[in-house]
Amino acid sequence: MKPLATCFQRGMRPLSRLLMVLSALLLTGIVVLMNLEVFTRYFLNSSIHIADEYAGYMFCALTLLSFLPTLRSGRFLQITGAIRKMPLRVQALAEAIAAAMGAGLSAVFAWVTAWQAWQSYEFDSVSLSVAETPLAIPQAILPIGFVLLALGFIDFGLTRASQLWRGQPIQEHIEHVVD
Repeated sequence: MKPLATCFQRGMRPLSRLLMVLSALLLTGIVVLMNLEVFTRYFLNSSIHIADEYAGYMFCALTLLSFLPTLRSGRFLQITGAIRKMPLRVQALAEAIAAAMGAGLSAVFAWVTAWQAWQSYEFDSVSLSVAETPLAIPQAILPIGFVLLALGFIDFGLTRASQLWRGQPIQEHIEHVVD
């Protein structure tokens, strides 16, 4: 029977890759939308009126969906100067506590943003733009992104803490998402 951390990490790897693909598609969508807006303004002296709004939604989604692969690849912001001087088992405990705090905070953000999206749905809130986009739709990406980040912190904490507890120094990058 494989350790829980190994099984959990194996499940996170394809999810990270999928999120990277979705993020790339969203970035492509932003580029296409912005260029379409420029084209219509320059050549047709008109606007599509939704470019900035939808580019903003896509940018927010792209950012949140990129958090998990960024964390898994070891490229999330960390300050490790003091912790690297501690004994490995103390480092393991510190990494586990930090990951638990990150997961907990992400879970709180997920809860609050899910509640906000639900309130927007309940009150039929729409954007102030011409499109009158139901705000619950773009707001729904926030709790999804924060849940994924919470799972990422759990995976990150299990991986790093178990590695340090076994006496292995931390690798600079846990996983290269794009192999």
